[in-house]
Amino acid sequence: MDKICFLPDGSLLGKERHSDKLICLDADGSRLGPAWLQGECAQASDFCLSEDGSRLAIISYGKAHIVDLKSANLTLSFELEHVVKRCEAKFENSNGSKNLAVRTDYGCFGLYRV
Repeated sequence: MDKICFLPDGSLLGKERHSDKLICLDADGSRLGPAWLQGECAQASDFCLSEDGSRLAIISYGKAHIVDLKSANLTLSFELEHVVKRCEAKFENSNGSKNLAVRTDYGCFGLYRV
């Protein structure tokens, strides 16, 4: 796995290195299939968890998907600017605004209100 994080329900979310496929495992190592882990959200170039663990951002090659982990619903999808192949994302709270900060491989930085 290329990247992992623990979700608030105790499961592990990981990204396979070469295929960029997302995998969700429970504590026993069994694969889980959450409803939000389908379609465009099944593969990602990057993902990040909000500080409070309530939201997950899945970045899929120039498109961001925001998942509300409490309701297990995809709440927002939008195009990112200036992504060539890869980017890095992180949730940021600034002056009461909840944002997704994205640094792209093109050398640009974007701040998206989520």
